[in-house]
Amino acid sequence: MTWKEFTDEVSEFLLKKNPDAVSGPVHEDTDLIREGIVNSFTLTELLLFIEDLTQSEFPIMDVDIDSLRSIRSIYENFIRATGGSEK
Repeated sequence: MTWKEFTDEVSEFLLKKNPDAVSGPVHEDTDLIREGIVNSFTLTELLLFIEDLTQSEFPIMDVDIDSLRSIRSIYENFIRATGGSEK
């Protein structure tokens, strides 16, 4: 999966999950938590979505909240770190 495909998929997911907080595509460096785009409920859904998207499983106990702060940090921590696609 390319960087563009990943950012588009995650941005679309976030828009569907929280249309009140997202008015358009989410920038890859937007702090998803601080901006209220994800909360404690949608963080779990986001992680499950990423697992489904990448066909990988990430042990919840190994997930650091900062690794889910932005689309870029998700990509860096879950795609590139596990040998996924490059940008």
